[in-house]
This record gives sequence, structure tokens and C-alpha cells, in this order.
Amino acid sequence: MYICIEGGIGVGKTSLTHILSEELGFQTKLEIVEENPYLKNFYQDIEKYAFQTEMFFLTHRFGQVKELKKEIETGIVSDYTIHKNKLFANLNLHGQDLVKFNQVFDVLTEGLPQPDLLIFLKADVETLKKRIMMRDRKFEQDIDSGYLQSLIDKYQNYFDDLITNTATNVLVIECDDIDFVLNADDRQTLLTTIDQKLKEIHE
Repeated sequence: MYICIEGGIGVGKTSLTHILSEELGFQTKLEIVEENPYLKNFYQDIEKYAFQTEMFFLTHRFGQVKELKKEIETGIVSDYTIHKNKLFANLNLHGQDLVKFNQVFDVLTEGLPQPDLLIFLKADVETLKKRIMMRDRKFEQDIDSGYLQSLIDKYQNYFDDLITNTATNVLVIECDDIDFVLNADDRQTLLTTIDQKLKEIHE
């Protein structure tokens, strides 16, 4: 079983990954973020550093996902899907940089494992900004609200397409009015919802 969790910056992907890992007894696969040497500069000058930033993420995530073939039987929960790379690239890259990125992406991702369940944590800009402030990564504190909204729109379009046009198992969780990290009742309700979805998949 391979579960991926996706959503906007700060929405709680990694937190839910750890919660599910403990609940299900699955291993975790966490994305590399702060190790990206271009990320701090990226948020200061997106146009200048976008290509380097996106290629770093793509190559490192590819290396991680490629190894999952050996681990999926024991159960994996991850705080990303490699397809987020294309989503971010289409937001941040333009012209020949985008063409080159997509060519590399298509070659690298052919035949990679696909999630059995993709969980979309959905939240608005205000919720994301509050949670970004709470986790206190310095390079994220000044992220522009317009950028966050554009990212939210990209995620929504991506998941709308998955739900409408593919057989991917998707679970959408509205996160603006719940806190599954600090509120035990919210966490248990969410876990029950995920458990029901997993039972549907296994039927």
C-alpha cells in the first residue's frame, strides 16, 4: 500500500504522514525541503532561481520514489507525490526552461510507482499563512499571498482532473476548520475517514 498526501505549503502534509505512519504501522517517505540550496533565494527571486530549484526537487524526489518499489509491500506513506514537481514547474517556469523541465520529468517518471491512495489536504490562503507562521521556517515567512493562491488553484485543477479523468483513488479533506495536529477529536475523525476510504479500496 502506497499512500501520498498532497496540498498547499504548510497545510499539514508531513504532520499527517507521521500520524498515519504511526496509526497504520507504515514506513514514511518524506520530501527533502530545507536541504535544497536554492530555496531561500527562490522565494526572494522566483524567476531567477526557479529552474535550479525545480530540478533539484525533481532529481531528489525521483531517487526517493524509484526506491519505493522495494518497500511498498510493507506499506509506505509519503508527504508528496512526484507529480507535484510538474505542478510547481508549470507555475514557476516559462519558455524553454519549462520545455526542458517537462522533457526530463517525462523521462524520469515513466514506470515509477503510483499511489494507491492520494489524499488532498485543501485549505485557503489564510489557513496556509497561519500554519506557515506556526512552523517558523524563516525562508517561508514572506511568501506572497498571490503565489499561495496561484498554487491553490493549480492543486485544485490538478485534483479536479484526476477525479474526473483517471481511476486514481483520491480523498479530499477540507482543512480550514479542522486541526488534526492539536485537536484529538479532529484527528480521530480524519483517521476514521481515511480508514473508510482504505476499506473501499480493498473491497
